Amino acid sequence: MRKVNRLDVQIPESLDGKESKGARETTDALAHFKNKKNKSVEFSFEVYKKKDIKLALEILFEGKCAYCESSYRGTSKLHVEHFRPKAEIKNSTYSKDGRPGYYWLGAVWENLLPSCQNCNQETYQIIYGQPYSILTGKGNCFPLQRKVRGEFKPGVDKRERPLLIDPTVDDPNQYLEFTEDGLVYSVKDKNGNPNKRGEATIQIFGLLREELVIERRSVATALRTRIINIREYERRLHEDPHNAYHEHDLNRELDELVGLIDSSREFYGMIVQLLTKHNFL
Repeated sequence: MRKVNRLDVQIPESLDGKESKGARETTDALAHFKNKKNKSVEFSFEVYKKKDIKLALEILFEGKCAYCESSYRGTSKLHVEHFRPKAEIKNSTYSKDGRPGYYWLGAVWENLLPSCQNCNQETYQIIYGQPYSILTGKGNCFPLQRKVRGEFKPGVDKRERPLLIDPTVDDPNQYLEFTEDGLVYSVKDKNGNPNKRGEATIQIFGLLREELVIERRSVATALRTRIINIREYERRLHEDPHNAYHEHDLNRELDELVGLIDSSREFYGMIVQLLTKHNFL
């Protein structure tokens, strides 16, 4: 996971402005749920499925899942994910049945993120180091750091403190720490206690899915090989400054490393963290 700036792309036309399709759908949703009898009556959200929204999200996150940074191109379709669930909230602190969800944010650009199927949909996954499958995937989960008092209505989201990390708002580096073996941990405070936001994000999105750990480890291994080789050729060149072969080998390894430092690559957030640890950035 890495920090992404929404200002890097224009707001999709479907969501931009008071006369947009998104604004009209939001008005309809507000009218629908203004009638308390409709509290548990499903509202049909459609605008978030528009092609221009999917394209903008794909460009913003460079064809990768906002949460695990896996590429979904060629393997699965992009899921337009509502950070705050639009229809209902699992284990809601606002109502017993979790309905309605954040209906006023169903067609709001700032609430939409691209996700892979595994991060978005609840399913049992094999978690690294665990002997049995565990239910992961965000689904309609949206835990808060603390309960918010008052009526559930438009504007309550401004007073909330989400437990999950939003990579367009939060800096994941403050909460998640990646290792060279492909694992990810919650960053610990000065007393050695893991932060709850990191823990919740890893657990709910299943960031320790076994197949995901294996893929990250492969990338980290290639990165580590480049770093080891560069250090070695630097040492050799230091001992023999005029050796053209050592200089050529060093430049080749540096070019290989530069090729890995590309924000469009899978697990770029991890790559940057590991390079920073090795004082390459």
